[in-house]
Amino acid sequence: MAKRVLMLLANGFDPDPRVHREARSLVEAGYEVTLLAWDRHGRARRVETVDGIRVERLAIASSYGRGTSQLPCLLRFWRQLVRTARQRAWDVVHCHDFDTLPPGWLLAKWRRKPVIFDAHESYHEMLAANVSPLIKKIIAVSERWLVKRVDLLITVGRLLEAEYRRRGARHTCVVGNWKALEDFQVPPAEVARTRQALGIDPQRLVVAYLGFFEPDRGLFELIAAVKSEPAVHLLLGGKGTLEERVRQAAEGCRNISFLGYVAPHLIPRYTAAADVVYYCLSGDYGNNKYSAPNKLFEALAAGRAVLTGRVGEIARIVAEEQCGVCLPEVTAASVRQALRGLQDRTRLAAYQHRAYLAARRTYNWQQAEEVLLKAYDRLLAASPASVSRALCR
Repeated sequence: MAKRVLMLLANGFDPDPRVHREARSLVEAGYEVTLLAWDRHGRARRVETVDGIRVERLAIASSYGRGTSQLPCLLRFWRQLVRTARQRAWDVVHCHDFDTLPPGWLLAKWRRKPVIFDAHESYHEMLAANVSPLIKKIIAVSERWLVKRVDLLITVGRLLEAEYRRRGARHTCVVGNWKALEDFQVPPAEVARTRQALGIDPQRLVVAYLGFFEPDRGLFELIAAVKSEPAVHLLLGGKGTLEERVRQAAEGCRNISFLGYVAPHLIPRYTAAADVVYYCLSGDYGNNKYSAPNKLFEALAAGRAVLTGRVGEIARIVAEEQCGVCLPEVTAASVRQALRGLQDRTRLAAYQHRAYLAARRTYNWQQAEEVLLKAYDRLLAASPASVSRALCR
């Protein structure tokens, strides 16, 4: 009989790329996966099947970015989550991020089943700008207590894994936000059509930023640098709290294509249409020091150079693989200088080749999937007394 996985997620799964990849890999390996997700806007389908994953959405009215005022809505979501989960049959509960861990841990204790904590972020550090210091402290203390009691902690990179082990997690593994290589093999003819449709001169260096428009991303430094470099063309796509300001900053600039929100299925096309992927983070945000973002691994899968700062695991990987430029500080002047250096086609090609090799050697979903499935097999095959010996490596 197939093992049954109950996944818990505090967003609407529209879809969440990491959650989708993990759940689909489990389904393909023979597991039955049910995902309980929080639909805050009440517009998504209540129940559907996506790539063999049964998705059930709980409609609890709310929005994102509410900080401390989110607490009543979160508690209502937890209550409905527990009620729904207790009516389902499952063998393991898989909690995505800390905002589903408390109810997931309780459910696992009641059923005497194992619990997995999938830590995408350092949650209390991620929320630091939106909640009071007291709430941040409560989350940190609660998480520290719970991570010592989960059966397996999965996280996104080596730096965050080391931090969770410091906080008391005993059984850990890294399942990176790595990409399926075949998704990013875009034919040259399609790349040429995409550039032509955007009116990009074939001789220009094309830089892409496809992500969230938030204050910690160095976006205005990038825009200012590109405006002063006519030999560079910027593909600027995404959404977020700074969307209107970013749009206005890019307006009227002939060498910036403002794409707005880019649907997930179009990410490979626009990534492949670029020569360089830009992703710089501010060190002022605590969670950024662990960042191993999707954009890095999209760039590697597509064989594109990376322009980043010296913050996060992204900086470690880019420096280690020598697949791009790590800026000591992110200013318009430093970005401009880096873009001028990247116009050296020999240098650019070397960065791109090393990115291509890194993805095929290490940073691909086949490798991440293998870690995920082995961790699941060991967890569910082990008796309670042997879980520690099986997983603590």
